[in-house]
Amino acid sequence: MTRGENQSLQAALSFRPSQTTISALFGGFGTLSVPDFQRDYAWDDAAVSVFIDDVERCRRRRQASTPLPHFFGAVVTSPGEVSGTSRPHLIIIDGQQRLATVFMLITTLRRQYQRAETTARGSGDAEELAAYFGARAENLTHAFECAQDIEFKSQKSVRKLILNKADDPFFARLLAQEDRTPTRASHKRLEKANSAIESYLNGLQSRAENQEDIRRILDSLYVVFLKDWLIVQLAAGTDREANRIYRVLNSRGVPVTNTDLLRASTLELAAKKLENNDIDAMAQDWDMILAATQLGPDDALDAAFYSRTGIARQKNAPIDQLEEELFPLLQSDEKPTTEEAQEVFRTVGQLRRDVEQLSTIASGQICQPAHDRFTPVFRSRFDALTAVLNQSYCIPFLHAAACLEPRAYVSVCDLVERFSFRYGVVIRAPIHALEPVFEAHIRTLRANPRDFRISDLKRDLTTLISAYAGNDLFKERLLNLEYGRDTRKPLRYALVMIEHMSRWYGENPQGTPTCRDVTRVIDFRSITLEHIEASNSVNLDPQLTPYINSLGNLTVMSQAENDAVANKSFEQKKKVFSKSDLAINRAIAEYDTWNLESFKTRQQDLLDQCMAIFSI
Repeated sequence: MTRGENQSLQAALSFRPSQTTISALFGGFGTLSVPDFQRDYAWDDAAVSVFIDDVERCRRRRQASTPLPHFFGAVVTSPGEVSGTSRPHLIIIDGQQRLATVFMLITTLRRQYQRAETTARGSGDAEELAAYFGARAENLTHAFECAQDIEFKSQKSVRKLILNKADDPFFARLLAQEDRTPTRASHKRLEKANSAIESYLNGLQSRAENQEDIRRILDSLYVVFLKDWLIVQLAAGTDREANRIYRVLNSRGVPVTNTDLLRASTLELAAKKLENNDIDAMAQDWDMILAATQLGPDDALDAAFYSRTGIARQKNAPIDQLEEELFPLLQSDEKPTTEEAQEVFRTVGQLRRDVEQLSTIASGQICQPAHDRFTPVFRSRFDALTAVLNQSYCIPFLHAAACLEPRAYVSVCDLVERFSFRYGVVIRAPIHALEPVFEAHIRTLRANPRDFRISDLKRDLTTLISAYAGNDLFKERLLNLEYGRDTRKPLRYALVMIEHMSRWYGENPQGTPTCRDVTRVIDFRSITLEHIEASNSVNLDPQLTPYINSLGNLTVMSQAENDAVANKSFEQKKKVFSKSDLAINRAIAEYDTWNLESFKTRQQDLLDQCMAIFSI
């Protein structure tokens, strides 16, 4: 058992668990709040839909007099205080998604009772029922929505559930049905959840034939809330105990990610020692990390960790290693100093910058400033490696290598790109065998970039090629690459690279393959594959039928050229090929006819070029 797991177990043993109802939690004398360091509202449409399905299932059983208790999971709380009042208060460490959604249901149910009261009073002959609806609405407000602060010579009503600082102002206006504009993704989720709940209740009422039907429907929900929704409340003695159990408890709802956990822990620490401006800045840094859409928050965090430390983490690995290397203070029982808190603040800021750069690389763009060495062709090939061929395992190393001067970085990217196509795309060799190579070179780059040698990287990659992607196997796999849904990108990439290197190969194919025209960009994303002889072409040579989808019978063309040749005969296509801007197509036009012999000659030529281009 790790140290972190042992601490979590010890914390769990000090909890006071008790089974209760959600109504009892809200119906106490005190209030509840989500601390600012906790994540924002995260339930999406699917989670809210499941919640509504659970509510409706309980409502039907209650209305049929066969009630069905429903367990809504665990809620972790720790004791809290509200400045200027003696009101009892609990901090919600886990369970805020459920409680916020239930609270929206309570306020919506109360408004439905108020609407029913107005309708009943307007009918003129249902005063008793109107009074009943009004009493129900008042009860929901005073028993579950609001608490009373009673101090010397003053009394005021306060909302029983307060969300974190990022969400609560919007949440308050949403509940009060006031004008509001969502400014965060969590606001939009709150808005959609509330709308879904309103639609559900409106739909129930639309089926009612009279006021008595409405009463039965609303009361069934009221009693369900009052009696049927069970939770286990885990009441911790301290915030620290609550946060430890939060790390190992995730009984329902949107899974808690490592990024969520680190955000909560670092912001909790910051709240004790840093100024509000620094706390807000740290929260914004975490918001940006959580919004990393190219890689996903946890994958982005792992990539940043890999790029900084040279340690490749396994997917869904526990958080302990991240804390130990990045935030060792979080594993200490000692109270942090202000300087230590500032160091955590700086580390989070560096993580945010790393994640921004890694996301840029993952989108197919370099993260360095513009430079003459970063030619249009280089940028296009970089995009092909990370975004088109999706060789994401290269991203942390490419990020670490970005500290090199531009000329060296271009050479590194060229080497990694050509290696990755052969090793990762065509052969699909084991990535775990590559990890120690990248790890070692990342550590060198981070320790002192001047000690990094491209020749050392080339030596290590050549060793992997010899072990897993030798020439015979590479040729065999290239020959087996046939046009299909999963192979279109690799085939397109290979043909574009052959075009890029055509002058180098035709003039003197020695040394590192080099594109001699660095300004002519062939867009890997938009260029199309075209069959030289299509399966539905006129007068198809039956000898070519088995090879229709093979590399030797394929080429690349712009969409306009592709449309022009369509399924025409080879003689008609030759006219388009001969006028093409691409040397690879002009070479096809030199064949007198397209038959099995022509195909075999071209296939061998393309294989020879691939062997030259993708040799390390």
